[in-house]
Amino acid sequence: MSSSLKRTPPDLILSLCPAGQTGTIARIAERLQPGLRILAGDAATSLSQLNQTAGRTTDSIYVATFWIPPGSTEAGRKFTERYQAMTGKTPEAGDALVYDAIMLLATAASNVGTRREMIRQYLEALGISRPPYQGVTGPIAFGSHQMSSVIIARVRHGELEPVNWQ
Repeated sequence: MSSSLKRTPPDLILSLCPAGQTGTIARIAERLQPGLRILAGDAATSLSQLNQTAGRTTDSIYVATFWIPPGSTEAGRKFTERYQAMTGKTPEAGDALVYDAIMLLATAASNVGTRREMIRQYLEALGISRPPYQGVTGPIAFGSHQMSSVIIARVRHGELEPVNWQ
């Protein structure tokens, strides 16, 4: 990587690595080309790992994520409060997404039973013949017309800050 950066310095590095590896890339990139930005996928949204491995270079990292605590809904705020009370930590996007998945499956099972086919039909109907499930990360629905909300966030001072693209 070092010889490539010296020949033709990039404007941006795209990292599809988990948070720990993305943090390492940020440290190396800062040493070779100060100020270089890193854009990472949602696998890198673990702030604890990013902060630990990237150190002071975390502010050079931008991530694509599906949720930033405490979220934009009352359910997200309550989830964040309960999670912090139970663990002493701030939840990360993966924590909220796992919680939503478990709660959605539990809701489906309580509505239609535990048969796999019935649960699949329940999930497929969300946003079509059933209202979207209101998760802590926002409404959840399936079907070709549904779009997920990806947030681009910058790591600033160890926290995720949404980037305003307007």
